[in-house]
Amino acid sequence: MEEIIAKIASMIPTDGSFSITCDQPESDSGVVFNTAEQPPCDEHDGDHTRNYMFFNNLESMRDMIDEILSLDRHRLDEMLSSEHDWASDHISSAQENLQQVHSWLASEDDCDRCH
Repeated sequence: MEEIIAKIASMIPTDGSFSITCDQPESDSGVVFNTAEQPPCDEHDGDHTRNYMFFNNLESMRDMIDEILSLDRHRLDEMLSSEHDWASDHISSAQENLQQVHSWLASEDDCDRCH
């Protein structure tokens, strides 16, 4: 673990050249961002949102789910039953996390409709 932390620390410039890129020149906190580079955009629609990783992560999750669901269910069931039941635990945790975000977004959407 210490090696990983040291490697990450060695990647951070010490000359003050470290900057955060964002599509907004100034955040709500007053921090000025380097706008020379735009964050990676969504390949599908050219979206330049501040939370682009949220959307990229959702798309990656969708792609991985589609790939897993395309596997032979009987073979996958055998794999999960024999020695890889940890995978079911990870899927359950991911589902709970996604459900919390979904519920929050649904409640926010419902509140917006009330006004």
